[in-house]
Amino acid sequence: MSPTGNKCVQSGFTLIEILITVSIISLATVFIVQSNLINLAAFGRYENRLDVQQWSLEKIAETKKTILESEAPETGSSSGSLSGKSRPYEWKLEVNKEQTKFGNVYFVNLRVSWLEGSREAILERHSGILKIQR
Repeated sequence: MSPTGNKCVQSGFTLIEILITVSIISLATVFIVQSNLINLAAFGRYENRLDVQQWSLEKIAETKKTILESEAPETGSSSGSLSGKSRPYEWKLEVNKEQTKFGNVYFVNLRVSWLEGSREAILERHSGILKIQR
């Protein structure tokens, strides 16, 4: 009581209320940041895959064109490396031929691999081409 006889009114928050509020906000911030980091890593993986996917479609189309324009297309395998936007990629292309009564069927298999952290990521594309004998 004050000397005048009126009650003292306290206003504000207690220390416990402030500590609990800060703890809740801190936990929410940690969860939000962790979620954003996970999304960023997933975006990086998909960005690499899309980069390689476009290149692989172009490589298969180029191989198909070579097979269709050539009198005696070569079969076998070839390999190499490709440097993308953010990392190097290794690729292997195999072309196999099988004769049928309608003509030659060429099977094109393309495998592209790269490292994402400590694990290997792989993209495979397959295509078949029928070259009719005349």
